[in-house]
Amino acid sequence: CQGDTFDNNDLFAQLGGSPDNGGTWTDNGDGTHTYTVPATAPCTTDDSSTVTVVEQAPPNAGTDGVL
Repeated sequence: CQGDTFDNNDLFAQLGGSPDNGGTWTDNGDGTHTYTVPATAPCTTDDSSTVTVVEQAPPNAGTDGVL
């Protein structure tokens, strides 16, 4: 929800995934978070995946009323 803090370490647990050893999270500062896994031979290019987190405003129940 809007105003809550975001913890990159909990992201995989919330998504039900399992991170690769050596992977790192980067907070891009724009609501996106990138997980990068370094290349292993014979590959030479790191692999990454980006997750977009959208904050939702808390619901407003309105004011009390009388029927």
